[in-house]
Amino acid sequence: KLEPAMARGVREAAFWLLAALALVLLLALASFDPSDPSFSYTGEPGRVGNLIGPLGAWVADILFMLFGLPAFLFPVAMAYGAWVAFKHEPAEGPPPRSTLALRAVGLVLAIVTSCGLSTLHFDPGSLQSSAGGVLGSLVGESLAGVASFLGATLLLLAAWFAGVQLFTGVSWLTVMDFVGHWTLRGINWVRD
Repeated sequence: KLEPAMARGVREAAFWLLAALALVLLLALASFDPSDPSFSYTGEPGRVGNLIGPLGAWVADILFMLFGLPAFLFPVAMAYGAWVAFKHEPAEGPPPRSTLALRAVGLVLAIVTSCGLSTLHFDPGSLQSSAGGVLGSLVGESLAGVASFLGATLLLLAAWFAGVQLFTGVSWLTVMDFVGHWTLRGINWVRD
């Protein structure tokens, strides 16, 4: 057990470290240049275009190759983890292992289904493989081969909603009620 001031300090330190890592990863992914020397391309000698330098070029290349465009979920998940670590009250005690395991399962499910959906629905652009990377090709194309394009999309969407709910704890019914409430209020306001 830590003193309250020390526990707060540890939470804040975790917040700053995770937030910085999320920002560095986001910058590496956003400034990805396929011509930079990296894991899958030797590149031209000289300056690296990635804002995080050679390390950023390598990390971005590997993440885009494996996960495609959903690689941007990793900095988002880190930032969310930073926020959760900062807001967690030590008086509540550590979360149960089952909660942590379900959150981890939710994150993995959200990433896998995002990769599959990206492969099925988006153009890869400058990426070497599909928009969902190697994982998206495995999941999306395999499921579409068995359940058709529409069936694969519906199954992946349902699994994506479940994964995001497990990871974040958001209630999709509450989100629908909130959006519906404000939509109806907006329509009434325009009518008045």
